Amino acid sequence: MKASANLIWYTACALLTIVSAGCQTVHVTTTREVNRSVETTWEVFADADNLGSWMHAGWDRGVMDWADVDESAIGVPRMVRFVDEGEQMELTQTILTVKPHEEFRYTFDHEWADTDFHFYFEPNGPNKSTIRWEFVASPKGWHGVWMNLARGAIKARFNSHLNKLQALVENQPQRYP
Repeated sequence: MKASANLIWYTACALLTIVSAGCQTVHVTTTREVNRSVETTWEVFADADNLGSWMHAGWDRGVMDWADVDESAIGVPRMVRFVDEGEQMELTQTILTVKPHEEFRYTFDHEWADTDFHFYFEPNGPNKSTIRWEFVASPKGWHGVWMNLARGAIKARFNSHLNKLQALVENQPQRYP
């Protein structure tokens, strides 16, 4: 009987630890050095026609036409739809910051987490730039357990996206001195 009570106690403690750890905010940062100017890097990044080549093939062109965002779109939530690994996604997106050649930030509100995607573009010498991608997620409920356990997989996925973006940018002709 005492062994059963101890097992229940330890199981309850373990679950409480997992759930409380899962409620933590998830931060993932990845960077990429690109052999093109920050202007060229931004142009390729901001061109919606390129988005499916480096992010998700299922993006609609109209979903993220970042190059054409004007002041009226910033801070206004809008519904976006795309396919991610075969799953149809529907999220509320809000663009928060657009500073050409410097910074782009947007959020997604989803049933499993509120997420903040922040891209920074920095010159890094002649015809070189650095892209820094920061992802911050505030998981909702049990989804936080998965997100914290999968932090490495999330970073690997973002690295894969940035590798594709880097290749896409570096295959562009250098347009700026």
